[in-house]
Amino acid sequence: ASQEAVNLLLFGMARTNVFDGVRTLDDQVQGSDDIVELKGVPARADLGFLTLDEAYNYYEVGDFLKRPRRPVWIVYSESHYSVLFALDQTVVDEKRSPSVFDLYYWDGLGGQDEPIRLTVDTHAFSNHHRKRPPDPNDPRALIPPLDLVIRTKWPDAAIDWNDTDPIL
Repeated sequence: ASQEAVNLLLFGMARTNVFDGVRTLDDQVQGSDDIVELKGVPARADLGFLTLDEAYNYYEVGDFLKRPRRPVWIVYSESHYSVLFALDQTVVDEKRSPSVFDLYYWDGLGGQDEPIRLTVDTHAFSNHHRKRPPDPNDPRALIPPLDLVIRTKWPDAAIDWNDTDPIL
């Protein structure tokens, strides 16, 4: 599926970009005053979108898709789509969001019998702690790609796979 098709399902418009709002590009080469408007996500969507591509700094997903109205995110990672969701609606409530909560991961290609329960501690690596998350650029660090995806929304999060083998 293309990003346009995913965006059509997420917020009803087949737009290429996942950033918030509109970005304007000016081209003032050789006296031209060309202006190009790139359209992104117009408002907060019911469902969200997270991607491993953002963890690798290929592009940025805006807050409108990171903070959906419902605690459900389409995940694009390693050339296919899967879903991450919470049973607790307060996970997407900025004022009442707990610092530790469970997310459930379902990958239709993963041969799973049931969703994988992940416990997320959003403050595990915050400034008042000395520990830092593993460096994704360290070739010795075996970091599950899904951990990197989750940290695009919760940068200081530690992810506990609850006795399930992490998907590497």
